[in-house]
Amino acid sequence: MLAFLMGSFAGGVLFTNCGTGMQRSVRPGHLGRGSVAQLVDELSWGGAGFWQLTVLPVLGLVGLALADSSRTAMPHRPGAD
Repeated sequence: MLAFLMGSFAGGVLFTNCGTGMQRSVRPGHLGRGSVAQLVDELSWGGAGFWQLTVLPVLGLVGLALADSSRTAMPHRPGAD
């Protein structure tokens, strides 16, 4: 049950943040179509959905994993767990 709740929460957060980021990168008059139009033209709806809901969030997670935590406001201290 806990795994389901964590997955649902993380999925909702990633989906919302990715959608918001894509909307902020287009002009206001193109918000409704700017996030998927080019992907749909090139990959179809299934391919566009796969990229937006799977590949792009995974790339974001990889970027976070590669971030240097010692340079953040609250660096991770080994043994502090």
